[in-house]
Amino acid sequence: PIEAQVMEMNTPAPTGRTAVELATVEMGELVPVASYSGQAVGFVEQDVNPRVGGTVLDVVVYVGDRVKKGQVLARLDTSQLDPQLAERAAMTDMAAKSVGVAAAEFEAALQEVAEARAEVAVRENMVSEALAMLDAAKQEQSAMAAEVQAMKSDVVSAEAEVTAAEQMSRFQNDELARMKELFSKGGISRSELQMAESQTAEADSKLRQARSMVRNAEAKVAAAQANARQADAMALAASRRVSQARSEVVAAKAGVQARQKSAQAARSMIDRERAGVTQARAGYQSAAAQRGYAVLRADRDGMVSQRLVSPGTTVT
Repeated sequence: PIEAQVMEMNTPAPTGRTAVELATVEMGELVPVASYSGQAVGFVEQDVNPRVGGTVLDVVVYVGDRVKKGQVLARLDTSQLDPQLAERAAMTDMAAKSVGVAAAEFEAALQEVAEARAEVAVRENMVSEALAMLDAAKQEQSAMAAEVQAMKSDVVSAEAEVTAAEQMSRFQNDELARMKELFSKGGISRSELQMAESQTAEADSKLRQARSMVRNAEAKVAAAQANARQADAMALAASRRVSQARSEVVAAKAGVQARQKSAQAARSMIDRERAGVTQARAGYQSAAAQRGYAVLRADRDGMVSQRLVSPGTTVT
């Protein structure tokens, strides 16, 4: 049965009808002819074998058919290869999209780095402003301290004037008492008494003015001390602001470093995703090549000498 099946597959398909050749009988010389039995084979024989396994769907040539290089000879079932090819195509598309996502993340990371660097510049400007304010506050503090000292000196001067005025007032009051006693005894004239009274009143007036100057000087000292305390508070606040601004600069620089690391990680992710794309494409090309092997083609020009399979046969 096997040999019969082989003979069946090797038999070329019948084409048309067999013609009958007619010839006229003639007189002639008989030429002896020798007949030998033999088998005609091709100078080069090429077996066409599938590179992938599967079920034969169609064999489009028969024994005796002439074929050209690249011509389709048979086709195998690709129902198992098509899903693999679709899967590899989807993996390639997904990998390409992952590259786009990684690139977008890298651009976002670069933008964050730029923003962090701008924030560092802002914080450094704030440090400069805070230092300028601190310097101004220290100058104001020095000026207020000098003003307090000057006001205290004015108080001392005013107190000295009060002491002198008190002494003059006591002297004039004692002199007035003495002049009044002399006037009562007729020892001096009224004009002399009136002059003593005028001098005493003037001394008392100067004493009151000196005491008023002391009070004014003390008030100025209190105001200068209040200004000095305010200047001290401003200097302390400016110093704290400088410290805070410097801390913010350090934090902003740390943010720049963190975002730079994120950008580097995003860049590395792009490289990994691109490698994934290359791998996915290689897998797709391999699957496509496997699917292409399901179509058997002639390796060279020639003639079909044997047909060993038929549709429905499973080959490996």
